[in-house]
Amino acid sequence: MIPRRTTTRVMRIDAIVAVWARHGTTQPTR
Repeated sequence: MIPRRTTTRVMRIDAIVAVWARHGTTQPTR
């Protein structure tokens, strides 16, 4: 259903979102 290329990106975004949710920070870190 989801192409491998998109899966890699989604997985990376999911990991970042999970970390953000755990940290609970609304400020972007650059």
